[in-house]
Amino acid sequence: MCGTSFKLHRVSIDIAPIPQADPAEPELTGAGFARGKVPRGTYLPPFKGSVKMYGSWAVPLPSAGSAHTAWYKAAPRVAVFIAGYPSRRGDRLAVEIETAKGGTIRVPVPPELIPGDGGEWWLKYFSLPEDKQPLRFRIVAVATPLDSQGWLGFSQPFVIRSVDNLEICKQLLWILFAAVTSLVAFLSPGLILRRRRRNLHFIWIPLAGVVPLACIGLIAWIGPEWFSARFICRIGLFILIGYATYHFIRFPLSTYLRSMECRALSVFLLLVSIGTARSIYSLGPAGELFGARISRTFEVGARSDSRFAYHAVQLVRFRDSPFGPFAASLYVPWTFSHRGPISSLAVAPLVLSPRVNLLHAMPDQAWSPFDPEGFEAYRVAMIVLACCGLLAVFGLARLFLPADWAFFAFLIAATAPFTIHEIYFTWPKLIEAGFVLLAAYLAFRGRFLFAGFALGFAYLVHPSALVSIPALIGIVILRRRKNSGPYAWIDGLFMLGLGVGAWLALWRVINNVHYAQDSFFAYLKMTGGLKPPTAMNWLRSRVDSVLDTLVPLNLIFFHRWSLELQSIYEFSPPVIQFFASYWDTLPFGAGIAFFLLGLLRLLYLAYRKARAWFLALIVIPFALFVPYWGWGISGLLREGLHAWFLGLLLFAAVMWHRCARRSGSFFRILNWTLLIRGVETLCVLLLPTIASQHLLVQPPYVLSDTVALAGMFAATVALYAYTFRFAERLRCRSLSATS
Repeated sequence: MCGTSFKLHRVSIDIAPIPQADPAEPELTGAGFARGKVPRGTYLPPFKGSVKMYGSWAVPLPSAGSAHTAWYKAAPRVAVFIAGYPSRRGDRLAVEIETAKGGTIRVPVPPELIPGDGGEWWLKYFSLPEDKQPLRFRIVAVATPLDSQGWLGFSQPFVIRSVDNLEICKQLLWILFAAVTSLVAFLSPGLILRRRRRNLHFIWIPLAGVVPLACIGLIAWIGPEWFSARFICRIGLFILIGYATYHFIRFPLSTYLRSMECRALSVFLLLVSIGTARSIYSLGPAGELFGARISRTFEVGARSDSRFAYHAVQLVRFRDSPFGPFAASLYVPWTFSHRGPISSLAVAPLVLSPRVNLLHAMPDQAWSPFDPEGFEAYRVAMIVLACCGLLAVFGLARLFLPADWAFFAFLIAATAPFTIHEIYFTWPKLIEAGFVLLAAYLAFRGRFLFAGFALGFAYLVHPSALVSIPALIGIVILRRRKNSGPYAWIDGLFMLGLGVGAWLALWRVINNVHYAQDSFFAYLKMTGGLKPPTAMNWLRSRVDSVLDTLVPLNLIFFHRWSLELQSIYEFSPPVIQFFASYWDTLPFGAGIAFFLLGLLRLLYLAYRKARAWFLALIVIPFALFVPYWGWGISGLLREGLHAWFLGLLLFAAVMWHRCARRSGSFFRILNWTLLIRGVETLCVLLLPTIASQHLLVQPPYVLSDTVALAGMFAATVALYAYTFRFAERLRCRSLSATS
């Protein structure tokens, strides 16, 4: 309701130009640049004050130009507006600083900032090196306009005197409303269904929330023309939340959930808080992909997947064809058929309901805590959706463990650093993993056709769901061989394949001649970047992938020069390369202390006591994925093993439960490793950024950055302290039962 009533604005700043060191010196010297020489209509962020703008734009294209400003008086913290292509080949934009101790030095404008043709000036800060005693500075620009993408623009340097913190507070409030609305929208349908049918298993709650929202998004996309997509989303969301409000007022929470399920939702809230707080932190690691844009990824490297699902929301907003020119420009070099639409349709009502203005263009506008283009609303909804997928761990664990241990298994999976990272990276792989675990639950229950349907639904969330087919086949074979004879699994596999095949066929028919997922088979032939693509290089790339995924520090010691660990704009510093291990490798993704001191022993116990299940669910699926993935060698964890990773930790929790009463000291060591995970998670969240940017907060977002830091720290401490306390209580209870 607030979102439909109040309009968003970008944060306004009050600026003061820095005076020239010598007022008689010309303000600009050189050729090719002049005041106001920028494309018509280039948008300036809102600010108060006066500042001069320079540029090299001209039609027809001018010759190469080089210019520098007058010398300005030194100031500790300086800001400029930039536009154009400062990192284009042949173009340079730098700050030249004259110092008392170090002579004249040059500081380049970080190349991740590429305003381009988005029609905007971007705000950029830099600090003068105080240890060298700066005396004065000037801006130096070189433009080589080989084509229309060769121009540069920059402003007179200035300092920021004040910021519109009231607007920042308003945006923070919108983020809170977006998070709360997403929580209610995704969880309330399943909770209401649970109250009506008390025997409904907890694992169904996420599915019951995703399906209604996806249906609203689909109706908004293909609905009648006399109702806009925004109107349909608002009405559908209003009815859904109104109905949920009516139920929650009438009935207490105890009628919806049991004790441990309430605890699972409390942890769910902490996970959402961590992800949301990270999303409003304005700083990212140096060389961050799409840095300072609304679609920034919080990571270096070329992975733009975190904004892929947003494009389908744009198509819903404009009711555009998924195969038209606009869609082609969004998805290039991929197509709409390369990803399933379920996550996009599910978040579309939450993105389109407030008064945001999705643009008919790429989401490359300048970043703000809650942007008017709706990307932060999309990001928050995707964070909640990812956390919904984690609830399936608790639901599946209830098949094998008592309630308290099932909740503990959920904690082990949810507090892994890799899991936290995937929550705020906002691609749909965690919710896809949740539906894969739902398929596993149904397979364990003997409902193989419905297990296939669940896996097919997961495929329409993200195609990596098909990676889990070998594990589900293993469940079918082992379960039917145990209960019904040596060949009874054949009909189970047929029903499983029938369920999956129905969704595959549906997606093939929907895309028709535009179907392009055959290109995924090309990964089989790739050699991880090794050239030439020979059989020996193919084998070498697979061996490297396995070692980088499973052996601690192998990635950093032997392949830290891999392009997958570097920014696409510049070579990344060692701290960023090291923390890529938490995204790519199992030892760090699970928590390095937990892996070395606990997980290895638990997996050894699994091999000894449940060998058939361990091989079928863990070893064979991983071994089959290794030859498939040939895109890179930096580690396989993020490439589609999300369900495998959650299943691995669940398997470890089951073995932990079996040996808990016989090894109290081992139990205590594992509990401490879970607490150490909290330190690792805080480092993953902040250390690559702080160490590479040398900043904790930045203007004009000091207020929102402070709130983000406080939120990340408080929620992380609360989550891991609670995990440790619960684990200790569980240990004491197990020892008491043994006594």
